[in-house]
Amino acid sequence: MSDKIPRKSSRPRYSTDKSNKIQTKVSTIFRIGGKDIRRIIFAVLLISFISTNALAQITVTPDTVTYNQQQGYETKTFTIHNPTNASVTVNITLSPSLSPYVIVLTHQLTISANSSEQFTAVFILNASYNGNITLTYENNTIPINVTVLPVTPPPETNITIIPSPPRAGKNMLIKMPEPIKKRGYIITDAGNVYLVAVEDGLGLVTLADNDYGTATLVIGNETISFEIASSFRQLILECDTTITIGDRLPVTVYADTTPVMATVSLISPDGNNETRIVNGTATFDLDKVGTWNISATFQNMHAYQTVKVKPKPLTLSIPSEVEVNEPVTISIGRPAEVTISKDEVTWSYSTGGTVTFTPPWRGTYAVTVTTDDGEEGTASFTAKEKPTLVITDENGLPANSVEAGSNVIIKTINSAGLIIPSNSNIDVYKDGTYFTTISLQGGTAVYTIKEATSYRFTLSDNPDATAQILVKSQSIDLTYILVVALVGIAVISVAILYKKGLIHIPELNLPTFGGNKYNDLF
Repeated sequence: MSDKIPRKSSRPRYSTDKSNKIQTKVSTIFRIGGKDIRRIIFAVLLISFISTNALAQITVTPDTVTYNQQQGYETKTFTIHNPTNASVTVNITLSPSLSPYVIVLTHQLTISANSSEQFTAVFILNASYNGNITLTYENNTIPINVTVLPVTPPPETNITIIPSPPRAGKNMLIKMPEPIKKRGYIITDAGNVYLVAVEDGLGLVTLADNDYGTATLVIGNETISFEIASSFRQLILECDTTITIGDRLPVTVYADTTPVMATVSLISPDGNNETRIVNGTATFDLDKVGTWNISATFQNMHAYQTVKVKPKPLTLSIPSEVEVNEPVTISIGRPAEVTISKDEVTWSYSTGGTVTFTPPWRGTYAVTVTTDDGEEGTASFTAKEKPTLVITDENGLPANSVEAGSNVIIKTINSAGLIIPSNSNIDVYKDGTYFTTISLQGGTAVYTIKEATSYRFTLSDNPDATAQILVKSQSIDLTYILVVALVGIAVISVAILYKKGLIHIPELNLPTFGGNKYNDLF
């Protein structure tokens, strides 16, 4: 049997110790699992969330608005997007240069997380200006640049239009720089065409009443554009500036003093725009409470008006006086928002029709109610503390009975025992019969009790507040009676003893008057 020679392996060998160390390290790494891995994952997600919110910014579209100067106005709706995971309140302001020309109907928006809101602005274009509409939120600002470019001056020409601008329905004169003879024509926006004959450097054209707007003059090798003004001088938009919701708004558009057919636009408080053609007079339904902007356009003339739509007045039935800590019911009959305020404190309620409120302090409370259909009403009530009448003597001690001739103090106090400052009247009943009326001064009154069996005091304006006191009979001084009795007994005893001769009373020497002498008193 031959010995076998072991074959050499081509793979490298590793010691058992080294393998064990590697395996231990791998096991250690994987033992980090469980809570530790969950913590690491949570930390990574938290850092990612914070980073995402930190990078998220409010955006607005568009962020730049540019117009050319012209007669009239334009409206633009802006969209503000909130990509963050929290609600954001955005304030909207105008730079001073925009204030005369830009109208923003909403000055504050609250935008929910991951949502958008819109606002509308009106730009009057009859002047050139530049500035920003600024959005401000959480110490951040976003500018919306607004630019109205000035009118580009026409190219230089040797032709002069007199007057400038000419007016529709009137004559216009074309003047050349030299006394030359030329031919040409004018085309107006109305589609009218006029042949122009220039003699000795002057040409005369009579315009039609509808030739307002832009016109083009071609004469010789020159072409110029010019504006023709309306035959009217001014546009007037006539309507009420304040109405109540539900009422219709009559609108009349005049050119000078003539009612005309004009384009009328209405922008509601929430930015919606409606345009109608008005033939002199029309009636509009303004169906939202707030400020409406109305404009009229006719023959390149414009007129503007602001109308405030007020809520319908709501009559509230609330008692004028209630008691402190006693519930008062405010009935509206339909869904409404109710606000109750006193001094610096306000209570707000959303109700389906009824609110029950318990006034905690005395004083006047103001109530404002706005219904879901736009009616609004205000009222107030006064909460008074429930008075209790108490009677004390002149030392301030409670008194249930006093003697005739004594003074008592009547007080009105609340449940805490404090005096209620009142100047009410108190009816006084003597032995159950009305006797007189006295007045409280700051919640107290002093009254002198006279001969009677009892007195009852009742607040004139609150018969439930009453107090009664008994009158004591006149007491006799027993000491005086005792002294008189003892003196009487002594006199009688002396007389008896004298008659029995048990005592002797010496004679009294009395003075003599007129010769008579009285020797014996007995």
